[in-house]
Amino acid sequence: MRTPLLGSKLGGLICLSAGLVFLLSSCSDSRIYDEYHDFDENVWHMDSTEKFTFPVDATEDQFRLSYLVRNTADYSYYNLYLKFTLEDSLHQVIESQMQEVILFDPKTGKPYGSGLGDLFSHEFPAIDNFTFPYKGKFTFSVQQYMRVESLTGIQSLGLKVERVGQE
Repeated sequence: MRTPLLGSKLGGLICLSAGLVFLLSSCSDSRIYDEYHDFDENVWHMDSTEKFTFPVDATEDQFRLSYLVRNTADYSYYNLYLKFTLEDSLHQVIESQMQEVILFDPKTGKPYGSGLGDLFSHEFPAIDNFTFPYKGKFTFSVQQYMRVESLTGIQSLGLKVERVGQE
């Protein structure tokens, strides 16, 4: 025999689960790609190129490509120079650029981004409002351009690709 308390808990759990499933299935995520690459011992070597390959299935939508950087508090610089190259599946360069991102306040040394302990996460725009010329697979390659062989304090680098203007 079921007690009323147990029945109400079970019923509430079923309703909560059904509501959660409905909520998650009704959300449309504008993100089409999101991946991180971790660096051994938090060191990004100058000759290391991080490559992210992702599919694009729409040529009428606009996209935002963003760097996802995780650094430790012992990173020696306030900024990070990055050079990206966007290529199609035939290795034709579509876009290439060097960019600077700021990880710490240059005057105070206070870390930017969200942090927990001595680890900080950042999201920086790489390409905004971009329309891909055709459907297919594209590769976004990134190198660090800090003029040091072994850049310490960078835990990981990621790429997020999302449709612009979608909820």
